[in-house]
This record gives sequence, structure tokens and C-alpha cells, in this order.
Amino acid sequence: MNFDQLKKAPKKINPCPIAEAVVELRFDSNLPSDAILGIIFNKFKDKYPNFSKLPILELPGFVRDNDPNFKFSPYYRMTNNDFSFQIGPRCFSLACPKEYKGWVKYRDEIEWVFNEMKNLDFVKNPLRLGVRYINFFENMNVFEKIQIELFLAKNSMINNTNILRSEFDFQNFHCVFQMTNSALLDGNIKGSSLDIDVIYENKNDMLKNHEKIISLAHDVEKTLFFGILKNDFLATLNPEY
Repeated sequence: MNFDQLKKAPKKINPCPIAEAVVELRFDSNLPSDAILGIIFNKFKDKYPNFSKLPILELPGFVRDNDPNFKFSPYYRMTNNDFSFQIGPRCFSLACPKEYKGWVKYRDEIEWVFNEMKNLDFVKNPLRLGVRYINFFENMNVFEKIQIELFLAKNSMINNTNILRSEFDFQNFHCVFQMTNSALLDGNIKGSSLDIDVIYENKNDMLKNHEKIISLAHDVEKTLFFGILKNDFLATLNPEY
């Protein structure tokens, strides 16, 4: 993989297309799932006062525990005005939904959450650390704005309805690209989505070096995002360097 055409990534663009950013850790734990809520709630309730159960809890426990589709699903959500913290028996995540707060503020909150979780000491075997950004472009065909060639039997498919998923390794990370020009935001706003998930799976140093790994994953995500945009389209986004 080569994204050398990107000389320098902008610090920000306007309007910001980020619909949601999520940092997630998947892990094994030696605690029963029922015990996790009490531990987390007491530690996070002051900073994240809004609490809710997620729909997965309506399923029987044996289904949640044995169906691989639900193995790494969160059970509870705690929110404040800026961020959303979700926790399950084998995962936790911090999301920055809707109005993106910028990487500096988001990174500081990620660091607080990870340090608190490490101090609680029930994450025994980290499995996967992911940094995911979901971008949305209203009333736009994203395939016209990125550097891509998409043909089927010598017929260009750019102006058709497309859903594209690609996975590849890049700079010690596994990257998952998902793009579509038939996305909906909030159920009714039509446009395109560009979803980039940057994943780290080296268990040995995941928690010890989480801050460095998350920052590198964020840099990779920016490289991928800006590296595929056409230059004339990037110019319309008012990049600030």
C-alpha cells in the first residue's frame, strides 16, 4: 500500500465530515458480566451521569455469551454532553458522536478513560484495539471525489449505487475501508459514507503502550482519508495546515 501522493495532511477541514469517531478495546476478563456494571458505574457516574441499558440485554444470557455476533457487544452506555462511553463484559469504547470535538480534546478523554480502566484491573487479556472514523458527505457521490477506478466488464460503475469494502495491512495496522454512496444520516439525510477502521492486534504491548498505539492509529486514519481524496475536492473543503 502506498499513499505517498499525500504530502501533508490538513489539521482540519470545513465543513467537518466526521459523523462519529470511536476508540474501542476488546479483551478477555476473569470477572462475571454482572459484576462489571457496578465497578464501572461507581467510577464513571460523576463524569458520565446519563446511564442506559442497550437493547442486547433483552436477549437471553446464553445467547449473548455464545453467539459470536454478540461476543464483543457493549451492554451499557454512559454519556455526557461531549462523549459516549460504552461497556460490555469483553469490550469498552469511547465515542465522539455528531459534533466532533477535535483530536486534542478527544485524545485527552481517551487517555482518561484508558487509565481509569487500567486501574480497575479487570482487563486481563487485551485482544484488539481499534480507532474508527465514520465520515458522511451530504448529497454527494463519494466515488466521484476519491482516487478510485471502478469498472465492471469495462463499464464504469462510479455513477451507480455502490457499496465497497476492502481490508488491507498498512504500517503495522489492519485497516478496514467501507464506502457507499447510498448512506443515510439520522435516518433521512441522503449522502455518502466513508468508514475507516484502523485495528491493532499485537496483544503483548497493547495496554502498556496504548497511548502511542492510538495516536499512531489516528495518524494512519488521517493518511488513508486524505490520501484517497482528489486534490480538487480537498481544495473545496477549506483545509487548514
